[in-house]
Amino acid sequence: GEYTFWISSDDKSELWLSADEDPAKAIKIASVPSSAQGSFTKHTEQQSVPVLLQGGGTKYYISALHKEGLYDDYVKVAWQGPGLGMRIIEGIDLEAYGGGAVPSQPGILRAEAKSSIRADLSWMDNAHNEMGYTIERKTGSAGFSKIANLGPNATAYIDLGLVAGQTYHYRVRSFNGYGESAWSDDASATTLSSSSPIDRTDEPGGLITASGEKPEAGEGKAQAFDNLSNTKWFTATDTAWIQYQFAAGNQYAISAYTITSANDAPARDPMNWKVYGSNNGADHTLIDTRTGISFSERYEKQYFFMDNATAYNYYRFELVSDVAQCCLQLAEIELFDKRGGIINVPPSTAITSPANGTEIKYNGEENSTTNILIEATAADSDGSISKVSFYNGNTLLGEDTSSPYSYNWTGVAPGNYNLSTKATDSNGGFAYSDFVNLTVSTIGFPLIHSVSGQSSDGAATNLIDGKIMDVSRWAVQTYPQWIVLDYGAVKSFTGTRLYTYQSRAYRYKVEMSQDTIFNEPVVVNRLNNTSGAQPIADDFAVVQARYVKITVEGAYNYTGTWISLNEFVAEIVPTSFTITASAGPNGAIAPEGNVTVVQGEEQSFTVTSQCRV
Repeated sequence: GEYTFWISSDDKSELWLSADEDPAKAIKIASVPSSAQGSFTKHTEQQSVPVLLQGGGTKYYISALHKEGLYDDYVKVAWQGPGLGMRIIEGIDLEAYGGGAVPSQPGILRAEAKSSIRADLSWMDNAHNEMGYTIERKTGSAGFSKIANLGPNATAYIDLGLVAGQTYHYRVRSFNGYGESAWSDDASATTLSSSSPIDRTDEPGGLITASGEKPEAGEGKAQAFDNLSNTKWFTATDTAWIQYQFAAGNQYAISAYTITSANDAPARDPMNWKVYGSNNGADHTLIDTRTGISFSERYEKQYFFMDNATAYNYYRFELVSDVAQCCLQLAEIELFDKRGGIINVPPSTAITSPANGTEIKYNGEENSTTNILIEATAADSDGSISKVSFYNGNTLLGEDTSSPYSYNWTGVAPGNYNLSTKATDSNGGFAYSDFVNLTVSTIGFPLIHSVSGQSSDGAATNLIDGKIMDVSRWAVQTYPQWIVLDYGAVKSFTGTRLYTYQSRAYRYKVEMSQDTIFNEPVVVNRLNNTSGAQPIADDFAVVQARYVKITVEGAYNYTGTWISLNEFVAEIVPTSFTITASAGPNGAIAPEGNVTVVQGEEQSFTVTSQCRV
């Protein structure tokens, strides 16, 4: 019958369901995008759609992934079945996890040099069952060596104590109790010269003091100088001070600083403040005053410059928020000295089109692709934009040096893409945009004529939905299994493309027929296949057919009994028609050129009538 599931948690969480113990085969059915402690209805994503579960003793695996942040540890899952009210899954019903899948490989690793001693790393967390991440680094021809182990759900790391002008190479992988993922692609960064500006709080050993903090919630004074914008320093008063003392009595002439707004409650942002310098911690000199400062968004970093040539060991901020009596918070403070270089405010950039989550469909004919116009904005507060670079993952697509910034990406095949831009300013500073996820798929899909079997979370229709990634697949257990596709009319086929789950090397054959009797020679014979290269591609001479049958009889180097196919694409020859029109009594209708009619796509054209008087 049909079942509905809910999840509630104090931080982000996800609910996964599968008929297989292997978590790699699970699908996400509900999630908590932000805290929803004690409520199942705060966010629409907390409730799953009705899920059809099979009877007959079928065992289902429900996994709750809780991404703990701060405060309490709270997660609760509920379900509702046919004729039953909502019920909570009690702890007594839980079992220890007994699966055995290694986590997925991290995606799109980036390394950015921030100063002569610092490089920032970021990557995509593609796993949902990892215990943590390992980061390795190398220079020159030396081998990689481990520099850090991080916990689960990590997506960033700051590497400090580097050498000026040195190129560093990095890689990252995820791990759990069952093994390790493949390494990410390498990423490299070259640290800036020794004369470039530097955030002096990156140096180890600094002493931080403050008038108040909330360390029990992870919102202590140290979080103001930890280089993480997703943490914060919080104090329960509307006026507060925080002070940074450099280690070993070091003194620096700080001439610029940044303040980054915290994650929530804009009224708690500092609005007015003064900056003091000191060399004994008792006598302070006023060196900067700000009033009426506002932050337009969360996690916004603002740069402030001051005319200071005196080196101090202590720097003290006295701040006031816009909340009477309570409270004040900020995410980060950085302190820069020029060291003979230019303190450059990085530019900003964002993709304006296509929007995140866009799906673009194209005709899907043989060798056909689609063109996508990527548009972006870029700005620089202390200079000008020299260029905007357009990326798919870490692959450079092209560049534009003048506003409005755009790139026409041609020849885009079906697939899932992560687009971003990189703006470079006139001083050499740069910044990346957020990623925009784009799906390209075909239109004019065939219909399912018949199928030997399918699973509750692996419907046969997933094989022809235009999605080649592992999240959507036809899944059925035991060999052999088959499926017949109906293309609606006789087509001219010249090839097939098969995308398989986890790049498995399935062994299969493809038959084609103008009716549902498959007595013609096999078109594609992969019964001895040993390749999992994606897609598994075959081309052949033109075959006239309406029905296509795929039969899977085994797999190479995979001992399981599950058949999981992500997507099947049949290459079809496009057809052109020439339309001839006769002249009427008052003129002529004269279409020019050919009209191309594409499967599944409505075609329109214009005819012009010339009137005679």
